[in-house]
Amino acid sequence: MLQTLLTNRFKLIAHHETQEGQIYTLTVGKNGSILQDAKEGRKNYINWTGPGQVTFTENSTLLGLVNILSSLLGSPVLDPRPRQTDPAPDLFTAIQEQLGLRLQAAKGAVEVLVVDHMERPTAN
Repeated sequence: MLQTLLTNRFKLIAHHETQEGQIYTLTVGKNGSILQDAKEGRKNYINWTGPGQVTFTENSTLLGLVNILSSLLGSPVLDPRPRQTDPAPDLFTAIQEQLGLRLQAAKGAVEVLVVDHMERPTAN
């Protein structure tokens, strides 16, 4: 519906393509991950609760974490909550210290939307 509106109103022509861009890789840290497998039949919750704050239930999934991190970083991430009196650690430090995982910037394939043509809309 939105695509049809943009095409009709703005004469939008666009396509998806893969380009090299910023990605992040999530790997197990040198001391090992503290994450455990989720128990079968339990719901998983991962919530972004504010700047530098992500909360997890005890059985959150790694896929859920990857999705939250991708959203926070604005770049794809491939296959914690600070104490109130302490300053929040940066995201990379929190991932390492609280989850035993390592988040590293890299270059890789990113799907992007390329606008080929667009016009100013006419008056109604």
